[in-house]
Amino acid sequence: MLLTGVAGCYWETGDSPGRPVEEPKLESEKGGDEAPESGFEATLKTAEQGDAIAQFNLGVMYRDAEGVPEDDAEAVKWFRKAAEQGDADAQYNLGYMYGDGTIVPQSSTEMEKWWRKAAEQGDADAQATLGRMYRKGEGVPEAVKWYRKAAGQGNADAQAKLGGMHENGKGVPENDAEDAPYRGEWQSCRSSHVDRH
Repeated sequence: MLLTGVAGCYWETGDSPGRPVEEPKLESEKGGDEAPESGFEATLKTAEQGDAIAQFNLGVMYRDAEGVPEDDAEAVKWFRKAAEQGDADAQYNLGYMYGDGTIVPQSSTEMEKWWRKAAEQGDADAQATLGRMYRKGEGVPEAVKWYRKAAGQGNADAQAKLGGMHENGKGVPENDAEDAPYRGEWQSCRSSHVDRH
């Protein structure tokens, strides 16, 4: 699902494109008459040596056809390798892939597993995504837990959703002091959203 918004306020509009390529860790520094390795070749070499960031980047390259033909199976393969090593960006992308079901068979269990792994590492986007997932499934206490973690890191979507839950009396007391700073985010987002339509 793609989140779009105004002034830090986000609304779900469809499928997520996932996370972009990170800056490469290694650059080819061949000298002499040898042709330098392409970005893809250098990334592949580093990924094959077990570097999680290179594995994540390779997954993005295959998914987005960056320097190589698009290959969803290879994208999943490299995202999984990076995710299994604890790369939060790869875990986040795998979660979306399992939620979408276009590239891999749809699985809410796998989706939650990978998002939770990223969220437990402190990834604010994964925390907010888990919050949305639980809120939609009426797991309000879990939604509040993850929204609070993401909101505390400055995630505007989580701040707005948490503020909205307070205003609407959804699973949190209206005057809960812990979430007081986020009620203003909700008001701001609500005004921006109303003005757009």
